Amino acid sequence: MIGNKVGARRDPAGGWLTDSRPETVRPQVEEALLDLRAGFSPLTYLRLWGDSQAPGTAPPQEVALEDALGALVELREQGKIRHIGLSSASPDTLERAQHVTPIAAVQNRFNLIDRSGIEVLAACERHGIAFVPFFPLAIGFLGERH
Repeated sequence: MIGNKVGARRDPAGGWLTDSRPETVRPQVEEALLDLRAGFSPLTYLRLWGDSQAPGTAPPQEVALEDALGALVELREQGKIRHIGLSSASPDTLERAQHVTPIAAVQNRFNLIDRSGIEVLAACERHGIAFVPFFPLAIGFLGERH
């Protein structure tokens, strides 16, 4: 299944900023559909980053999780998204999100060195939610000679 992420944008210097405002998320989904050359996205992740900040990113903007997910739910109702996922979620955020909409997948940093996602992995297992690790090779660290 192909997935895409929304909820971030580049700053003038090229760094990443979390931006999950509905007015940002909606056009990002539309852009992804054009990039995918598809009428709908099988899986769209909402970037959170507040719970486990991604390397090299600015602090997240204060946007209610319910507002950001609400925009994705509307797009799902329009047929533009099939499933909604979360990226960089904590177990608490996953639980809050599930009160808004079913969550199909969670993508968190997780590898042999960084096990910080173990609690959300366990929560995903309990709820039958797919867990997709990112940086599975520890951002290249595992490929380096030491």
